[in-house]
Amino acid sequence: MIRRLLNHPHPLVRKIVHYGRVPLGVFLILLGIAGLFLPVLQGWLTIFAGIVVLAPDSRLAKTIRRRLQRLRARWRLWRTRRRLARIRGRAERDKASGGQ
Repeated sequence: MIRRLLNHPHPLVRKIVHYGRVPLGVFLILLGIAGLFLPVLQGWLTIFAGIVVLAPDSRLAKTIRRRLQRLRARWRLWRTRRRLARIRGRAERDKASGGQ
C-alpha cells in the first residue's frame, strides 16, 4: 500500500507520504530506545522497525543498518567459534578419559 502511495501520480500525496515517514521512523526509534529500559516494550524490534521506515530516506539509517549487519556477522562468527571450541574440548576430554 505504501509503495502504491509513493508512486501516486499526484505530487502532493507523494510529499505527504515522504514527509510523514521521517517523523514516524524517528518516533519508532525513540520508542525503541525507551523500550530497551522498559519491560513492556520490545526495544530492539521497535528500533529495527524505525530503521526500516527511515532507510530509504536517511543516510544515517543506512549507516546504522550496515553497522548492525556487520555486528550480526561478527556475533555469528563468535558463536560458531565458541561452538567449535566446545566440540574440541569435549573431544579432547573424551580422548583423555578413554586412554586411561
